[in-house]
Amino acid sequence: MKSFDNITRIQVLRDLLEQMEQDLGLSDLTPSQRDLYFAAWMGSNADGVVTSTAMKSHPGLSQMPVATFHRCLKALVDMKFLSRPNGSKAKNFIVNESPGKSGNRQSK
Repeated sequence: MKSFDNITRIQVLRDLLEQMEQDLGLSDLTPSQRDLYFAAWMGSNADGVVTSTAMKSHPGLSQMPVATFHRCLKALVDMKFLSRPNGSKAKNFIVNESPGKSGNRQSK
């Protein structure tokens, strides 16, 4: 019989991740919106600025259809997770801290 130790560990990690996402105010996002927010966070510089090109090139978004990417991007801007610098319509965005507890940009 197979050992289920690894499955148990994975479930514990999933539960921990779900709790952390809830604490950060990310649990109401769709999985695609969450993936895009994480890609934006990881691709942003110390000032929180990220380009749509940097987001699209993140490995976690490689299978995301273009229409879904743009729909999620608009939703994240509407929900204030992302904003445009000085109201710009260009491809630059600012990654805002989530509504929950703040993230730690320095540990990126």
